[in-house]
Amino acid sequence: MTFDDGPGLKLGDYLAAFKTAQAKVAFHFVPSVVNSFNDGAVFAAQAVADGHIVGLRFDPNTNPLKLDNATLVQSLVSQSEALNKVTGRYPKFVRYNWGQVDERVVALTQAMNMVVTGFNLDVQDYAYASSGGYPGGMITTKYVEAFSAVANNPQQSLIAVHHDLNSAASVLIPDLVATIRGYGYTILPLDACVGVQEAYRASNTAPAGYSATTPAGNSAGQGTLSGASTTETANVVKKPNAAAPPASGAGLGAAVGVVAAGMLAAL
Repeated sequence: MTFDDGPGLKLGDYLAAFKTAQAKVAFHFVPSVVNSFNDGAVFAAQAVADGHIVGLRFDPNTNPLKLDNATLVQSLVSQSEALNKVTGRYPKFVRYNWGQVDERVVALTQAMNMVVTGFNLDVQDYAYASSGGYPGGMITTKYVEAFSAVANNPQQSLIAVHHDLNSAASVLIPDLVATIRGYGYTILPLDACVGVQEAYRASNTAPAGYSATTPAGNSAGQGTLSGASTTETANVVKKPNAAAPPASGAGLGAAVGVVAAGMLAAL
């Protein structure tokens, strides 16, 4: 489970709910949002203290595809530094806007010893960010639909993207976590899922030898870096001997759309 675009004003409620549920997730914070209200830095530091992973939500108003190599690297450095000032950690994981990642962006990100976080389950909570409420069970239903779609492939993992925008969503966490576990899935932290040794970086140094050889907006030129992988791994992993899924779950609402299994929407 990953949460983007925060920290939100009610992040404290999310943290309390996950502590009760004994679940660890990942938050991709926007540095400018962290510093936009008094409790932003407090919430960000508390997320780390509670054992959640805090990654970078790359500036949503900036398209990395339109940045040359040097500018993109410098943006990663400066935004990571801003998070470090409030969390004491340099982020390992970074999420970009949907559709704004290509091989060059991935390669430069990896050269920074960072990992692009993908997703294959969009709960679409952003559709209700301004209303303050959700249709009953909408998010839980999205998960159930995804589990049903991959029922014939018990090894299929899912990585879900939520948004830390809606103050009402935190009350849904207990039911959502119970439903995920009821279907035999285990919520794992990102570092364990992608097989990296650490959830954060020890330093924030720009890679040696990178160059601004790719014109902004030109995805044909890949610069001087290569070998980037666009494969992402989920942080909700199926248990090997999971029990049969429940016929229904508490709080399940009407079905809302169908989630296509295996669709890596971030890359």
